[in-house]
Amino acid sequence: MMNMLQKIDFSWRMESCSDPLFRYDEYGLKVSFMIFLGQEIRHSDIGKWLSVYNQNEQQIPDEHYNHLGYRIAEFSFSSFDSLYCTDRESGLASYTNAAGDPPCVYREVDEDDYILGYVFAGHDLFLSIKAQAYDIDIRSVS
Repeated sequence: MMNMLQKIDFSWRMESCSDPLFRYDEYGLKVSFMIFLGQEIRHSDIGKWLSVYNQNEQQIPDEHYNHLGYRIAEFSFSSFDSLYCTDRESGLASYTNAAGDPPCVYREVDEDDYILGYVFAGHDLFLSIKAQAYDIDIRSVS
């Protein structure tokens, strides 16, 4: 039987143009990508920026304005069994009902719902990590 993907629901969403970046070092594997926290957080970020700099919204420099409401999600795997990266279309072709989904994070499970690993389906890239657990950190874009 075929393994299945279960979309993991977070309070944020993976940015639609985002692709997962990954690096491996002596501390393990880290996967990061841009996320959008929602309009409420964006408006809050704008309000905070305006109160600090005492300016109006049109005066916020583009490099700051474009990042308000966005963060970087970083998943850390201290151990993993394998890593597989390919293009999104090829990676999702092995699974049913996932190809049309926007960029997101999935849990890969077998027919008994046993977790086999995690899939990061970005705008163009597909990254599969066979691991049991991760830590997540949300940090600012800049």
